[in-house]
Amino acid sequence: MAFPGGAGYGAAAERDIGSVERDLALGYISAEAAGAEYGLSDARVAEVQAIARRGELPR
Repeated sequence: MAFPGGAGYGAAAERDIGSVERDLALGYISAEAAGAEYGLSDARVAEVQAIARRGELPR
């Protein structure tokens, strides 16, 4: 069972970037949240979304 968008521990911007990218690829967080809350650049958000469309997960 998954509960995306729930409260967490610590500052969102300090979260492991790989975990943020995986959550974005899996649709657990939006592109807007990935940028605004977690600090992913627009270019990286687009790259992760392209990877996800190919059926892959970011490394």
